[in-house]
Amino acid sequence: MSESKAFYDTVASRHRLFYRDWPAYVKQDGAWLDSLLCPRRARTVLDCTCGIGTQAIALALLGYEVSASDLSAENLAQAQRGADEFGVSIAWHRGDVRALDEVSLAGPFDAVLSLGNSLSHLLTEADMQTALRQMVDQTRPGGLVIVGQRDWDAIAAERPRFRFRHEHVDTPAPGLRTVLWDLWSYDDPLVTFEVFF
Repeated sequence: MSESKAFYDTVASRHRLFYRDWPAYVKQDGAWLDSLLCPRRARTVLDCTCGIGTQAIALALLGYEVSASDLSAENLAQAQRGADEFGVSIAWHRGDVRALDEVSLAGPFDAVLSLGNSLSHLLTEADMQTALRQMVDQTRPGGLVIVGQRDWDAIAAERPRFRFRHEHVDTPAPGLRTVLWDLWSYDDPLVTFEVFF
């Protein structure tokens, strides 16, 4: 996890570039999460691997009471910046998904989320089980745990080496463009991807 923290600390200020249109993506994520949470009458949510706050902000915009945690202080700083831009209030916490019981959270929560492929940074089954147990322990009885992951079995079968993400025009300044792409390498069972801007 320390390599993941270092990666996200480094990329946090440019993480919005991972999305073609981050503000639109925030609203889009809010709509589909609301479709899962609303029928369950969920009102309190913990995003326990919040990154730059995309889903936490999305839910706060819809009136959910949101707490969010992340291992990276740089991600949390960007998340607060995004919350300020959208005019929402979120309780931000720095913490490891494997040790949520050590974070001062106001749980239990109606729903606990880990989206954006975050749990794949846990490299052992023991770490994964610990994280999932921590998530369940933060969820009220009858609550909901939502995990979003890439289809790693399909990726392992296809073994792509290069992945073009998209380009941004007039970013970081008018007349400039930023192109995002990944280079993937495989050392079974691990997949390493390098992100290039």
